[in-house]
Amino acid sequence: MRKNPDVIHYTEVLEEKVLLQYANRQYISTIKGIEPKSLNKSIGDSILVDGVYQLSRDSTNLAILGASVQANLGISMQNTPI
Repeated sequence: MRKNPDVIHYTEVLEEKVLLQYANRQYISTIKGIEPKSLNKSIGDSILVDGVYQLSRDSTNLAILGASVQANLGISMQNTPI
């Protein structure tokens, strides 16, 4: 793909089913991992409904949650990371 002139950009994606847990709730979802350089700040900001686009803080990796995950785990939109 890298040598194909018709392809402007691509990234490899790792996708797995996972059991997520937050407080006393559990939810089965799909997690996707991509290369960090694949999402730049302007793209990240455009996909957010609420919150701050931040993939890491103090060398800790963070995640962008979908609305379904947020709702099923009961994560407040005002929640701040621990």
